[in-house]
Amino acid sequence: MNGSETDAALLRSNPTAEDFRQPIEFIEAEHVRQVRVQEVFLQGGGLLPLGELAKQAADLLHFLVVDLTLHHADEEEGLFPILVKRSLPEDKITRVLAQLAREHELDIDLIEFVCADLEKLAAGLGLANSTRFQMNLSELFDSQRHHLQQENRIVLPLARRRLTADDLAVLGRAMAARRGLPLVEPLGVSIQ
Repeated sequence: MNGSETDAALLRSNPTAEDFRQPIEFIEAEHVRQVRVQEVFLQGGGLLPLGELAKQAADLLHFLVVDLTLHHADEEEGLFPILVKRSLPEDKITRVLAQLAREHELDIDLIEFVCADLEKLAAGLGLANSTRFQMNLSELFDSQRHHLQQENRIVLPLARRRLTADDLAVLGRAMAARRGLPLVEPLGVSIQ
């Protein structure tokens, strides 16, 4: 990690209302960004040294507290309920979505532990137990990678098949509103 503007931009999402015209593509792009964020903090199969992590602690803290929280809400409050409504019995998606929601809950615990330490690092303070911090961050990244693979392999393809244009419009509007952005007309749907 070199602390470049590219890393900082990667860590702070700045979507426009236009991005929510295709909400499934936005979610997928966020998945790619989440993996790239992890790559910034991983080096040679392990986490960067603590000193390097500390340099971008505030940006990683923002990513976890703001961007990842919004992403989880986009899925749990938006995509997942719509997908349950549209899925067919043979899709067997209800159990998968319940598992993903449970994983979000477990990740919230890890995020709280990691963020408590990131706040100290961002303030220029040392950590009482840097090993615990690094283990928690590694566990969070591992959990997220598995979680994203499941969503990309199962959930998003099914959403593309099952969601209607109206569903996508509702989802996109909710995602934009969650970020305080103006609503735009989704692709292929006219707002009445």
